[in-house]
Amino acid sequence: MQCIQRLEIIALAIGALLLPGCAILHEVTANAYYPMDGPSIDGVYYKSFGSGVPVVCFHGSPGTMRDFPEALVHDLAKDHRVILVDVPGYGRSLRGKSKTLEEVSEKIDSILTQLGVERPIIVGYSWGGALALIYATKVQTDIRGLVLVSPIAFPDDKLVDWTTKIIATPVIGHIVLAVSVPRVSIALVRDKLKKAAEPEKLRDSYLDLCSVVWSTPCRLRTMALDGQRTGSALEGAAPLFKDIESPVQVLVGANDSFVSPGRHGRRLSAQLRNASLTEVPQAGHVLVQTRPEVVTAAVRAIAGTANTQDKEP
Repeated sequence: MQCIQRLEIIALAIGALLLPGCAILHEVTANAYYPMDGPSIDGVYYKSFGSGVPVVCFHGSPGTMRDFPEALVHDLAKDHRVILVDVPGYGRSLRGKSKTLEEVSEKIDSILTQLGVERPIIVGYSWGGALALIYATKVQTDIRGLVLVSPIAFPDDKLVDWTTKIIATPVIGHIVLAVSVPRVSIALVRDKLKKAAEPEKLRDSYLDLCSVVWSTPCRLRTMALDGQRTGSALEGAAPLFKDIESPVQVLVGANDSFVSPGRHGRRLSAQLRNASLTEVPQAGHVLVQTRPEVVTAAVRAIAGTANTQDKEP
C-alpha cells in the first residue's frame, strides 16, 4: 500500500514538472502556427493593405487580426486603406505597460499616428467593439465613423464566467494556466467558438487557428484580465456615447447567444445620435467570418456618409 502511495506521489511530482513544459511548448507551437510575417511598431504587430480612406480593425478577445478574413480585407482594400492590428497583449503584439483598455486605446492611437492615419473608420468586432467605443469617447473623437459588429457595449456579468474569474485571480490563475493541458484548453476554445457562431458554421481553418493560438496561457491570462476590466471601462464610457457625432453602423446577429443583441447592440443604437442598426437574420455572433459582405457594406456606407459631410459647406 505504501509503495502504491509513493508511486502516486512520484507520478504527481513528474506531472507537476512536465505540465508547465507542455504550456511552454503550447506557446511555441501557437507562434509557429501564427507566424509574425509583417512589421511592428513599439511591439504592436500590424498589416496595411490598399489606399484611400483608412479603415482600422479591432478584433475580439481572445482574438487576432485573423478574425477579419482575407475576403473582407481584400474587398475593402480595393478602395480603402485597411489596417489590421493585433491589439496589445493579443496575437503577436506585446502588451507592454498598458493595463487598462483606455491605455491600450492610447497605444493604438500612437501607432496610427506614426502610420500617418487621420480620421479613420474604426471597425470593432465583439470585445473590439468595446475597445472602439472607448477609443472614440476617451482617446480620439476625430474619426469618420464606427462599424460595430456584434459589439460588447455595456457592463455584462454574464460575459465573465467562472473560468475567466479563476484565470484572472492572482497566483491561482498562474498556477492553473501553468499546469493546463493544451489538448483540453484547445478543445474548450474550439467548442466555445463553434457555439458562438451558431446557427452558422465556421471554416475549419479558422477554428484550427483560433483554438491553438487563443488557448495559450499568456493569451488566456490577457483575455481574463481584460474581461474583468471591460465592465468598469464601459461604465465610464457609456455616459459619453450620446456625444459621438460620427455615423455609427451597428451590426448584430439575430441569433447571437454569446453577446445579447438586446442588452448591447440594440440598446447602444438607441442611445447614439447618428446610428443605424442592422439585425442579420439566421446569424450568430461571428458575423465578420460568416457575413463579411454585411461588414463591407457597412464600412462603405460610413465612408459615403463621411464623404458627403466633408463636401458640405
